[in-house]
Amino acid sequence: MGCGARKKCLRKAYCFRLEPSRAQEGGLARFAGARRFAWNWALDRRRGFYAEHGCGIPAAQLSAELTALKQAPGTAWLAEIDSQLLQQALADLSRAYTNFFGHRARFPRFESRKRDQARFRIPQRVVLRDGRLYCPKLGWIRVRQSQPIGPGETVKSATFKQTATGHWQVTLVAEF
Repeated sequence: MGCGARKKCLRKAYCFRLEPSRAQEGGLARFAGARRFAWNWALDRRRGFYAEHGCGIPAAQLSAELTALKQAPGTAWLAEIDSQLLQQALADLSRAYTNFFGHRARFPRFESRKRDQARFRIPQRVVLRDGRLYCPKLGWIRVRQSQPIGPGETVKSATFKQTATGHWQVTLVAEF
């Protein structure tokens, strides 16, 4: 149930600490690495396409190339990653370009494992129930739920990030 033209919906963010198992922690790190790979690949592809053709690459073409990249022998490991996470990386890069050309941010740069924070976002299919969070292709992860999500609130997206101390946390955006 989404917000239509007649209803006005508000959004609220909840931030919780995750308590993943060792295998899930490795999976979270793999997801963050795949997001960084998709970002860097798309940034390189966009810059190369512009240098070659003098115009930007269409988003649909970039998305199709990413899907084809998952079948390539050297990058077949991308098939183990949630597809929405990879598509969200392309959307984030597109927004970064929009912000740059709108004079709200600097030009997008390549991300580094050492310099940038490990993070990724999944825009759908994340469920919070009974102190556990369902993440596609990772399963149910224990959460330190410090406050309940109110009745009638639906989780719209989840952003996972690793803190400087090495702990994982999730920020859920709920609509009500």
